[in-house]
Amino acid sequence: SHYDAYGIDIEPSFVAHAQSLGLKAEVADLLTYQSARRYDGIFACASLLHLPKKDFLPAINHLRSLLEEDGVLFVSMKLGEGERIDEKGRRMTYVSQADFANLPLIDILLTKEEARGITWINALIKK
Repeated sequence: SHYDAYGIDIEPSFVAHAQSLGLKAEVADLLTYQSARRYDGIFACASLLHLPKKDFLPAINHLRSLLEEDGVLFVSMKLGEGERIDEKGRRMTYVSQADFANLPLIDILLTKEEARGITWINALIKK
């Protein structure tokens, strides 16, 4: 089996680092990213948590639109409520399982990161 990974990030230094490692990546906003290509899978691990809560479902639905008909979207978010700016100045948006209720879920799993006191919601979502 062969995978052709492609990355996007809104932070140019992250893209430059990925490219320096020989990875294919471009600077893009995941809310507006367009591609003629459709993807078998999209891995948004701790990515959407930096968006305002109002953009959470629009972002998921936009990413789903980039999938092949049988494609799968993986999303991980921090469990909780509200939004805040962390000690590094980054936006953190928290969600609950209810925020995934109207999506075509394959599965949802909660995992605990004991050392940091974080519970993650990990969701597999169909197109």
